[in-house]
Amino acid sequence: MMCNMNTDFERLLEAAKKLHNCKSSAAAARLIGTYDQMLTNWKSRGLPRADIMDIASKLGCNPYWLRDGTGSMTDPLLNERIKSVVESMQTMPTYKMDLLVQICKTMEE
Repeated sequence: MMCNMNTDFERLLEAAKKLHNCKSSAAAARLIGTYDQMLTNWKSRGLPRADIMDIASKLGCNPYWLRDGTGSMTDPLLNERIKSVVESMQTMPTYKMDLLVQICKTMEE
């Protein structure tokens, strides 16, 4: 299911408002640990792809929904799956983590 909001920035503000009662972009910026000016930059350029997971985690929302509107704003099962993968990766040797990352990237394409 695709979201009707056009940009990842709009979805960020919507999640901050619905999930944390943020009433302004400044409040949303504080929530995710950045500055209002950074949100202004993201409004015109989009959210940095490398930071989507971190931002979604701070908002408590589905990172895929935040990125492109896929799925619902909140998906507790997805967050649990991601947490499980990350926990498993913490005990893996680096070469296995790198291999897993490459597998995941090929699955996105």
